[in-house]
Amino acid sequence: MSYFPPPKKPYKYKSLQDVYTESKQSEVVENVQIIGIPEDGTQEQLGAVPDKYYKQLKRLVLSKADGGVESLVKQLLRLGDWPEIADIDTLVLEILLGYDVDVQILNKIVDKKKAGTLGKLESCVNKSSMWNLLDAVDPLAKKLTKNFNSLFQELTHRVQPKIATVSVGPGEISLSMFTNATKSNVSQGETGDLNLNGVGLEIKGDGGRLGSSDYTKGIGKDGGAKYINMLMNRGTGQHFSQAQTPQLRAKIALKAAEAKTQYQRARNVVKKHPDLEEQIRGTYNQLDKNLSDLENTKTTINPELVKNNIQIAFDTAKSYQHPVLSKAVIDNTQSVLKLLEELMNATTDRMDYNWQDSAQYMFNHDWGMTPREMAEAFVEMRTEEMDPGAVASLISAAEKIFKSGDLVKNLQKLKPVQKGKTKTIAQHELQRLQAALQATSYQSAHNFTRIVVLNSRTMNASNIKFDAGLDAGGTLRSVYKQLINNPNITVTNAGVDQRNKGIGISVRA
Repeated sequence: MSYFPPPKKPYKYKSLQDVYTESKQSEVVENVQIIGIPEDGTQEQLGAVPDKYYKQLKRLVLSKADGGVESLVKQLLRLGDWPEIADIDTLVLEILLGYDVDVQILNKIVDKKKAGTLGKLESCVNKSSMWNLLDAVDPLAKKLTKNFNSLFQELTHRVQPKIATVSVGPGEISLSMFTNATKSNVSQGETGDLNLNGVGLEIKGDGGRLGSSDYTKGIGKDGGAKYINMLMNRGTGQHFSQAQTPQLRAKIALKAAEAKTQYQRARNVVKKHPDLEEQIRGTYNQLDKNLSDLENTKTTINPELVKNNIQIAFDTAKSYQHPVLSKAVIDNTQSVLKLLEELMNATTDRMDYNWQDSAQYMFNHDWGMTPREMAEAFVEMRTEEMDPGAVASLISAAEKIFKSGDLVKNLQKLKPVQKGKTKTIAQHELQRLQAALQATSYQSAHNFTRIVVLNSRTMNASNIKFDAGLDAGGTLRSVYKQLINNPNITVTNAGVDQRNKGIGISVRA
């Protein structure tokens, strides 16, 4: 059974030769529109690999050969005493394969690393001024690729892995690849993050913390904390948790004075209308009384009671059709209420302890302590436990600084509205003294020789040096002097520790 009827006439077939012959007589035209052609009319061939990826693919293939980039990179990492960890090896290799690397130069770098003659880091870590990480790199490395600066910066910024639970900071791997530095082997007595011919280098990126965050957790427990006990015994407002009070009271006084003046202007509007003046009198008297109390910073107040009184009167004043409150008086009153809320929180007794609260206390308080008491209080801000002799040495050094310098005098001269700000010379000096204290206690626990502070984007760096011949107090004074004389190192919050148990340091961009 067939579904198709037979043809009425037999099909006539053409030979292949006839087909080709006839095709020459007429052109076959296809109406094809290609979408997405660039305006200049150029087209990429179908199946073509972009040049960038072709080069990367070619580098990857070539890197696998004996003596290729991959094996040389791994040799450099092993010579730098980095363990064979896939996350490190893979990322470093990936970065290098993004550049046209000269394998012969890379091979010579490996040879210099083996011979211990690679780079100029030794001279850089002894400088007192700011330097650049590229200054420490071996000149031969700059011939590795025409874009070596970019390659090195990428290695410095991107390669920050974790080995077990320990984070590797910026610059540790890039420096060890192109200088004589190696990863420190703590089990063999080496110190710091990197070892440079026996010199321990502690590397700190932006906001690098100066020490442990754990030690200060114990302050205030088991009968310790002279600072806390001393201030608590002095009565209300003496504990450092009330450090913000003078500054907040000064801010409140300014806003209260402005609001009081503006309420008086509003009151004057209705003086010619006795009925209206009588209606608003009680509300405006309440506002005037409470704002006057706030205007005088020496008046003892209950912030919660004052806040409630102002809020009630403020809500009532807003409900009057006459006088209508201006935007300025509304904004100032709301600022006063917000600041009173902050004051309520600031005067709540707390026993937590961190360097920011302690620093703010010393910035804002009227001090009222002898240099010895201040020194004992100050030394409790260290981040590491130290033996009694070292602590006594630190206290003596701090006492001399508080006795002889202008630091305390300058802080005491601050007006209330200035206290707590960190733009004055005196406050910058106190921050640097705190950084010196924590750097000293940190170094005493780990015994490194240098702290190298670096910026992983600009690659600027600067050093803090430690002299093995100094005791703890001598080290404190030495580091403090270095930080005063080297404005390139700045004191910051500890970027790696949101609890702010320690101070961080950075280098200027």
